Amino acid sequence: MQLSSSRSFTLLEILLVLAIIVSMSALITPWMFRKKPEVEWRAVLDELNNLISFARQESIATRKTYRLVFKLSRVGQDFIEVEREERDAEKPEKKIYKRVHSEYLTTKYIFPSQIKMVAFYQKSRENLFEKNKGSAYCHIISNGLVQDCIIHMTRKIDKVEEKGTFKIRPFLGTFEYYNGFLSYRDFEEMEGE
Repeated sequence: MQLSSSRSFTLLEILLVLAIIVSMSALITPWMFRKKPEVEWRAVLDELNNLISFARQESIATRKTYRLVFKLSRVGQDFIEVEREERDAEKPEKKIYKRVHSEYLTTKYIFPSQIKMVAFYQKSRENLFEKNKGSAYCHIISNGLVQDCIIHMTRKIDKVEEKGTFKIRPFLGTFEYYNGFLSYRDFEEMEGE
C-alpha cells in the first residue's frame, strides 16, 4: 500500500504567509500615504532661500538689481522666477527685466499643486497680487539688500487646508516660515515683546 502525499498547504503555512503580508502592509502603508517631501513647508522655505541667495550673490557680483517674480496661476501651478534689470535697447532710459538662467541652479521654482500663494504684502495692507493681476515682486539691489515682504500660502492635503506665512529678513536676505497668516502688525508686536 502506497501513501499519497498531500499537495495542499497546512494551516501553519497559511498563517505564516498571512503574517508576512500583514507585517509588510503595516510597513508600507504609512510610507505610501505620507506627505511628499516637496509639499512640506520646510521644502518650500528651502526653495525660496535658494532663489533669494542666488539673486543676492548675482546682484552683488554684477552690481545690478535683481528681483524675484511671484506669479499666481489660475489653471496651473504658481511659480517664482529670478529676473535681472537690463537697459531697454530701444529706449536706453527705460529699464526692463529679463529672466535669469544659470548652469548650476534652477532659477524658476514651480510650487507643488497642493500649495497656492494667496497674498503678497510689502509694508502695506494692500495685497499686491490683487493690485498687479496675480504678480508681485521682491527686489534685490546691487549691495545685496532685499526688499521686505510677506507671502501668505495655503497647503491642501487630504482636504485639510493649512496656512503659512513666509517673511523675508531684509538684511540677512533669508525667508522665515510662520504658522498661520501673520501681518506686519503681528511682526511688530513680536519684535516689541
